[in-house]
Amino acid sequence: MSLDLFPPPALGREAFASPRLAVVPIKGDAMAPTLRGDWDYVLAAPVKSFLYDSLYVVDFAGVPTVFRAQGRGPLMISLIRDNERYGSTPAARSDDVPREWFNEHVLGIVVCDLKVRDPDLMRKAWGGPA
Repeated sequence: MSLDLFPPPALGREAFASPRLAVVPIKGDAMAPTLRGDWDYVLAAPVKSFLYDSLYVVDFAGVPTVFRAQGRGPLMISLIRDNERYGSTPAARSDDVPREWFNEHVLGIVVCDLKVRDPDLMRKAWGGPA
């Protein structure tokens, strides 16, 4: 009898090359320690508007950037950074933007975090230089 009642789903390489999901590298330190810049990645599904409070990829000054987005009523969205270096409270680490601006700049909603443990092995797995 197997003790593994709920085996994890197996994700093949095609899951990461899906036309419905994009692999987005984390840039900068805004989401540290949750997501580390130049180290971790997310999988994002394309969206055209705010759906609910979650992590989103937003075109921020021409750079795809991950933020924790939180609705602030019908007209505003808070883009929150996790890194306490940007402020001691979520409110201090956030930028409030009009929902209309958010909907024009949102690229996707994060469906999965990819925490890299060994960047050399990651590069080798994807066929890049070690």
